[in-house]
Amino acid sequence: DGTAVATTVTTKLIEFTRDTSLAAGNQAVTGVGFQPSAAFFFALQDGIREVSWGFADNAKAGAGVCTYFSPADSFSAANTISDYESAGNNCHATVNSWDVDGVTMAWTKTGAPTGTLLIKTLFFK
Repeated sequence: DGTAVATTVTTKLIEFTRDTSLAAGNQAVTGVGFQPSAAFFFALQDGIREVSWGFADNAKAGAGVCTYFSPADSFSAANTISDYESAGNNCHATVNSWDVDGVTMAWTKTGAPTGTLLIKTLFFK
């Protein structure tokens, strides 16, 4: 009917790390200042030729991710963050819960990855 609709999108950029040698388990990511409804993740690790980017939405089940790593490309719809360090040594994360001040990431691990992932996340409300 021509009536203007006012919308507000709140965003917050958070940076966190993950020691890939840690056992599988949950990691709380806090400091967002609100309960997110969606998030975009960008992860990398120094010394490893790969980058992982993914997204998650609290209204839909699952997540999407696109990961580049050398020597081949990998695409997955099962993980939000993927870290392929070498054959049989990797870790992955999905959003386990959408919390009042951020999210809880559920990490899985295969083999014996080492190093630290730097993860930058843009949260949306």
